[in-house]
Amino acid sequence: MTLERILVGVDGSTGAQHALLWCAEVAGDNHSHVYAVHAISNTWLMELEALQLDSALVTRKARSSMVGQWTNVLRERGVECSTDVVVGDPASSLLERAARYHADLIVLGASRHRSLRDELLGGTAHRVVNRSTTPVVVVPSPRAPSKPSWVPLPG
Repeated sequence: MTLERILVGVDGSTGAQHALLWCAEVAGDNHSHVYAVHAISNTWLMELEALQLDSALVTRKARSSMVGQWTNVLRERGVECSTDVVVGDPASSLLERAARYHADLIVLGASRHRSLRDELLGGTAHRVVNRSTTPVVVVPSPRAPSKPSWVPLPG
């Protein structure tokens, strides 16, 4: 399998950062071009507008973060990359961009927290995995080391 083009979902979360690190290593080894895509939920933007908050500011900040801090790890490791911010259903948007860019692989970060909405509708990674015709890697976040618990033994 050749990995000329890799799409990675980016949202500034810890899970996305781990996905970017993994992606940077794989892309560097394979001389792949990485398409970093951030999908902003259109329903979330509508909710912000209903609260009379500036949804355009959210989009501008996302674009700035995409060409800056969110994708620094790719540039630091010399990986050729493009960034894209799209508005729409995140899973559908990522799949559409993967098809548009002819991605050989989709990389997503796993999240450890889930909302009731995700439980009812399924998280983005879950929906991408179940609808994609392109191979998908879901990179888990490392677990924080747990402290050993000492239980006193009688005697």
